[in-house]
Amino acid sequence: MTALDTASQTSLKNIIVATDFSPTSKLALRYAAAIARHYHSKIFLVHAVEPKTYAFSQPETMDRTLDQLMTIAEQQMHDEAGTFPDLEPQECVQQGTAVEVVQKMVILNSIDLVGVGTHGTEGFGKLVLGSTAEKIFRQVGCPVLTVGPDVCGQDSIPELSHILLPADLLSDESRAVEYATSLTMQYKAHLTLLHVVIGTEPPLTEEIGVVIEPYRRRLEQLNATGSNLFYPPEYLIEFGQDAVTTILKVAKEQATDLIVLTVRRAEPWTSHLADKAYRLVAESACPVLTIPEPIRPTEV
Repeated sequence: MTALDTASQTSLKNIIVATDFSPTSKLALRYAAAIARHYHSKIFLVHAVEPKTYAFSQPETMDRTLDQLMTIAEQQMHDEAGTFPDLEPQECVQQGTAVEVVQKMVILNSIDLVGVGTHGTEGFGKLVLGSTAEKIFRQVGCPVLTVGPDVCGQDSIPELSHILLPADLLSDESRAVEYATSLTMQYKAHLTLLHVVIGTEPPLTEEIGVVIEPYRRRLEQLNATGSNLFYPPEYLIEFGQDAVTTILKVAKEQATDLIVLTVRRAEPWTSHLADKAYRLVAESACPVLTIPEPIRPTEV
């Protein structure tokens, strides 16, 4: 199968953007809208009103409070959707947690991509919305595009001209490669596959070729169809003590527009990359597309 065949089979027909009307949520919608125009996707704009937040209200006022909040949210939703008249987003305000509402919408509407904004990290401690964003990309069964607070809010969303795929070479990266390839073909972008070797000092100059060659071959095997891309893919091996710091450094040096990352669903991750996925998402200066690792037969 060629990269072009893979790209044509990757479907992004239906996209959800989960919004809390914050700046990062609005930016996530703008990025999702740009992707929707390329893939001719339908967009659903959803907001969750969580009843338990008001559990301490008097019973006789709780229903009225929720009704008022639903009405306010519906108006905000309508205003936000109105900024993209060409896409005619379908608006949905529901009671429940953000994760519950998103998961329900994903199942009922055959969603291919979820967009969400996050407030990021504060001294490595997760903020409430950040935790919600992580739950979404861990628990939903489809790719999630997360926009963090360090993503610049330009007047217009830049085209995807450079995509970075960090690979830990331990996870099943096949779906991440599939989506990265599709986006690379769709946008005629440059693609870099990166592996970070952790806990090892960089080799001497005369030895570096021998040391990195096995990693490079594995990246090439991972992206076996890469020769059919519009531009030849780049295979990069870096050495560092912290995977996230190194990935973000490379992303900055290459003016990366999107990071595509494999994550394990709904359980602690074992690879040096996966267990730091949220930190990467929250600190990245560009959106991060997290792709759930395919379920192994023993996990079914």
